[in-house]
Amino acid sequence: MNSARLDAWLAGFWGWARGTRLVQWDSFEPALVLTAFTVFLLCWRAADLGALGRLGRRLGQYRLQPGGSPGGTHLEHSRRIWKVEGKGLQEFLLYLVPLLVLDSVFPRRVLPLQAPTAATLSAQVLAALLVYDALFAATHRLMHHVPFLFHRVHAKHHANAHSCAREIFRLSAAEEVVDTACR
Repeated sequence: MNSARLDAWLAGFWGWARGTRLVQWDSFEPALVLTAFTVFLLCWRAADLGALGRLGRRLGQYRLQPGGSPGGTHLEHSRRIWKVEGKGLQEFLLYLVPLLVLDSVFPRRVLPLQAPTAATLSAQVLAALLVYDALFAATHRLMHHVPFLFHRVHAKHHANAHSCAREIFRLSAAEEVVDTACR
């Protein structure tokens, strides 16, 4: 598809989307990101549990511990690690609530009438990813290199010797807030 056609399609979509209540909601982006992240993570869960057939076996070559954890099969460990452990709601709320509060205190949802071009939109998404990754990498490195921060804030993330996609959620409350602030 050439850039003029892509820009025309984007302009049409923009005109429709900016008129919907969902897109006008100040917290639309965090909700969209959380939804996309959850879908992505569930796909990795399916791979961990062997639920993707041949594709899951191909993805299995990228596991950090292909044989599973000691004392159990990979499937048994995956089921244990994905079990909600009573803190799933806490982790969800620690991610979303600070964003909802910021959005209600500092409303920023003013969408321009004119749609961005595909090139501008791509550049903005790339810039946002680069800024987030730089902030996240800096805070994560700091948590590893300052013993107090590692033991009091970050150690929970490394509590399991076996790594699965679920480990991304094994964060302390302080780390959840710091990670959310990077976004």
